[in-house]
Amino acid sequence: MDGKRITFDKAVRQVHRRSKTGMLQWLFKSRPSTAVVAPFIYGLIVPLLFLDLGLSLYQATCFPAYGINKVRRSDYIVMDRLQHVQPFARTRGSRH
Repeated sequence: MDGKRITFDKAVRQVHRRSKTGMLQWLFKSRPSTAVVAPFIYGLIVPLLFLDLGLSLYQATCFPAYGINKVRRSDYIVMDRLQHVQPFARTRGSRH
């Protein structure tokens, strides 16, 4: 651990790179229901970004007006940045 960031050894990174699944390979190996639902799940990215922008603007304008201290997002929300795993490969692990 490097502060809030996790660092992996070189050997672990190499294993992760070798185990990546391409999008077409994922599509053919996954259940049909997973492939049908995936666009709806990833389609929520844009609305969630607008929600975050709206909340940030609300906090920036209203909190000072009412004398409320601003809240640091990083104190409450941790973004899981799995750079070593492709988004489609992560969904394969959730199969039962």
